[in-house]
Amino acid sequence: ATDSFMKLDLPFKAADISCGFDHFIIIAENGDMYGVGNNSYGQLGASGFGGNVSTLQKIDTSVKTAAAGRRHTVYIKENGDLLVLGDNRWNKFRAGAGEKLTEPLKLGEKFVFCSTGQHNVLAIDETGDLYYIGWRSTVSFSAGEAAGEPVRIARSMQAAYIMDEHIIMLGENGAVYGYGLNNYNQILPDGQMKNTPTLIMEGCIGCGAGTHY
Repeated sequence: ATDSFMKLDLPFKAADISCGFDHFIIIAENGDMYGVGNNSYGQLGASGFGGNVSTLQKIDTSVKTAAAGRRHTVYIKENGDLLVLGDNRWNKFRAGAGEKLTEPLKLGEKFVFCSTGQHNVLAIDETGDLYYIGWRSTVSFSAGEAAGEPVRIARSMQAAYIMDEHIIMLGENGAVYGYGLNNYNQILPDGQMKNTPTLIMEGCIGCGAGTHY
C-alpha cells in the first residue's frame, strides 16, 4: 500500500483506465485491453480465473472504451459490439448464461458509450438510445429482479451513470436527467421515485452518480 502517487511502468501507452471494486482495466493506444486484480468471477477473462491476477494480462484487442464494475467488466469494441465479462449472478446480464462469464458475452451492437455500477451496465448506441442491463428492475429498482437483456430507458443521450438505485444522464441537448430511486433527494428534492427521465438542470457538459447523491 502507498499513500502517494506511484508511477506504473507500462510496456505501452495507456489511452484509458477504469477501476472497479478490486480489479483494474487499462486500454492501450492500439486498442489492446489489459486487466489486473481479482478475477473470482472471470472479470479479467479465462486466464487466472478464480484467483488474483498480479500482473497485467491482455484480455481483448480492438477495444474503444471500457468500464470496471464490482465484479464485472463491460467494454465496447471498435466495431461497436458491447461485451461483458464476470459476475452474471441473478441473470443480470443474460438469462441462462451461468453465474461466471470467463468468455466475453455480447450484449448488443452499434454502441458508442458504456458505464457501470455495482451490478448493472448503462450503454448508449449510435442513435442516442440509452439502455439499462442489470440486477434491478427498471420498473421498481428492487434488488434481485432482472430482465436478462438490455432495456431501453431513454433517447437522445450522450452519457449516463448509475450508482445503487439511481441514474443520472446527460442529454444530447446538454440537459441532465435523473431516473430511479429518489429517497435521499438524489434527483430532485421531493423524495419521489422517478419512473421516467426527469429534468434536473439544463446547460451542462457532464454529470455523475454516487451513492445516494
